[in-house]
Amino acid sequence: ILPEVTAGSEKFADFEAIAQAYRADKTDRKAVQEMVYYVEDVVSPEMENLGLRDTATDSAKSNGLFDWTAREGEDYKNASIDLYGDGYEVEVYPSSNDDDMQTTTTETLMDAIKFVRGALSSEGAVAPGEDPAQMQLPLEEWLENPAHPVRVKVKPTK
Repeated sequence: ILPEVTAGSEKFADFEAIAQAYRADKTDRKAVQEMVYYVEDVVSPEMENLGLRDTATDSAKSNGLFDWTAREGEDYKNASIDLYGDGYEVEVYPSSNDDDMQTTTTETLMDAIKFVRGALSSEGAVAPGEDPAQMQLPLEEWLENPAHPVRVKVKPTK
């Protein structure tokens, strides 16, 4: 089965090359600028949809640390994504209670955002850039579901 290519995965595919260039040389100004621009342009709107605003300093961003916090006057919640090694370290505080903190490491930025969404959104871990109403089962699960309207018959081989 071929993997499904979604709008969200296409949107985030370019970032992994940018992240690799940054990880290879953290003093490369061009790589740092591309990384910061990409996060501000693509990731921050995803966080805004979760009710978070960008609160990372320019210095933190240049070091691969991005931070978002709830808007003023709203209940406390916070998410941070840190580029490290070959992946992303993610921390999410869905409330001001430290015991509620959730943390993980992911291999891709898209997975990091899915984790944040899963921790903060009632819609769960929807892929970034995807409409939760458009979620579909993978083809195998769909075919195995007896409720679907199409039956697939396989001819026996000779």
